[in-house]
Amino acid sequence: MLGLTLSVVAGGVTGSRAWAQESPDPPALVLEAMAEAEAAIQGQEPQLAESRYRTALLEGWLLKGALAAAQSHWGLAQTAYEAAMSSGVETRRARLFLADVHIRNGEPSEAILLLRKIIGKDLRDAQARRLLAQALAADGQLVESVLELESLQMMYPEDPENLFLLGTAYLRQG
Repeated sequence: MLGLTLSVVAGGVTGSRAWAQESPDPPALVLEAMAEAEAAIQGQEPQLAESRYRTALLEGWLLKGALAAAQSHWGLAQTAYEAAMSSGVETRRARLFLADVHIRNGEPSEAILLLRKIIGKDLRDAQARRLLAQALAADGQLVESVLELESLQMMYPEDPENLFLLGTAYLRQG
């Protein structure tokens, strides 16, 4: 029943833009991790089962956040993404989604802090850098936003999205 409910609900959900780009089938990720955990229990591998259950928990929180974001319930989305950050070892996606929520809530400085942590681990993370440019612009730091997009354009000169965002930033800057 849970699988059916998750499939039906997520069928029309994109959550935040970041969620849509990262996970094409969010409920499947939760169900897959649960199945792997159950198989590990059957195979007498409790440490693997624990790891897979943690993955299922992480994916479940991310899904809950996406569902809340899809309905513009930003407080619930923020709570879910914060829980996801403490549920697993991999925190990039949770930080990315939480940053998006902070931007939408008019808290760009909070988003900037989260995004700088992501970028600190991977300077070539285009998705985080695009969101950082958006957060910088929302925070009134238009010059820094443009510089971030110019840097991204130099890294990925063939990416039309980067070029579009850079052109838009130039227009915004005047």
